[in-house]
Amino acid sequence: MQPITNIFTDCTDMVNHLRADLAEAKHHIYFQFFKFEADELGRQIGDLLIQRAKEDVDVRVIYDAVACWYVPRRFFRHMQKGGVKVLAFNRLFARNGIPVNFRNHRKIVSIDGTAAYVGGMNIAQRYCHGVHSGKWRDTHLRLTEPTAVKELESVFLWDWTECKGILQLPPYNKEVRSPGRTLDNENHKDEASLYRSPIHILPINPTDKVMRMDALVCYMLHHAQCYIYFQSPYFIPSPSIQAAIKAARDRRVEVRLMLPIRGDKGILVPKATASHYDLLLRQGVQIYLYKRGYMHAKTIVMDDRLTSIGSANIDPRSLRLSYEITTVFTDGDIALQQRHIFEKDMEECNQLTLHQWRQRSLWQRLAEHFARLFEHHF
Repeated sequence: MQPITNIFTDCTDMVNHLRADLAEAKHHIYFQFFKFEADELGRQIGDLLIQRAKEDVDVRVIYDAVACWYVPRRFFRHMQKGGVKVLAFNRLFARNGIPVNFRNHRKIVSIDGTAAYVGGMNIAQRYCHGVHSGKWRDTHLRLTEPTAVKELESVFLWDWTECKGILQLPPYNKEVRSPGRTLDNENHKDEASLYRSPIHILPINPTDKVMRMDALVCYMLHHAQCYIYFQSPYFIPSPSIQAAIKAARDRRVEVRLMLPIRGDKGILVPKATASHYDLLLRQGVQIYLYKRGYMHAKTIVMDDRLTSIGSANIDPRSLRLSYEITTVFTDGDIALQQRHIFEKDMEECNQLTLHQWRQRSLWQRLAEHFARLFEHHF
């Protein structure tokens, strides 16, 4: 069995595979998205989940309450009336002990413990049809490797307990593990098989003692020998990531960064990202601005041997304030495939040079400095 079935860069392709897997579910569907909107795509997926629930499939849905605040409540009530179990993560005024600023940015689907989806795409029409500036460019995965699928189920069920407050497990799922505790201590046989696996699931939680995504990025930068390529809609690096980038460039590692040419939410976050360009360019980082539409992928590939694909951006919210998930591959074939995807995307980019960047207006510079004051509060 192949450890990974697909890397999707097109939402329509991902949704078609997802629908086929949902239609074949026999036991359970665990369905979690940061945004689950009540547009044409959302209604179609919602109706399919209702249909499966009526056929005695255990269907559970988690969505982020704040991210979906504008989605009509009747959309989710309709699913509940159809037999789908639906929970909102961290409602405002929920009194559940979770700070309101902690949001769940994960995207996880697990079907019968045999297939799982994870990555950067949400359930919203614009992911398939694009936005006014062009296509919505994202990256998502379909996994069939048993250990990876089981770990994603564990993360979902852990989030389910956060929403509900009590644990209710179906009879065919015997255990739930805390995200980050991949194995029981006594299960040494499973532990050995995990370290042989080319896929590792990394949950990122704001309650962690260590910022796991920050640590992963620094690890990859410090161990890169030839190149490391990033795709992210936002790039507001922590001091440790900034230091790791400098160390990589000092070793003559090629560092490439791909970002959208324009932002999708307000002006502060894009301007805060842009405030880092001057230093990055002076260090020799190659910056590519995606112009065909909106670059929303969250990927890292290093030396044709290590790859990360998930939901986490390189910004303070993803690093410190959101529940995220990323998949790390130690499979050279996957790394090579992701490098080819990055290089293909470069054809849709403008490369930014230090000379070009320094031609920007005084007002742009002032806006960047202003946004920089708030970058740790987004």
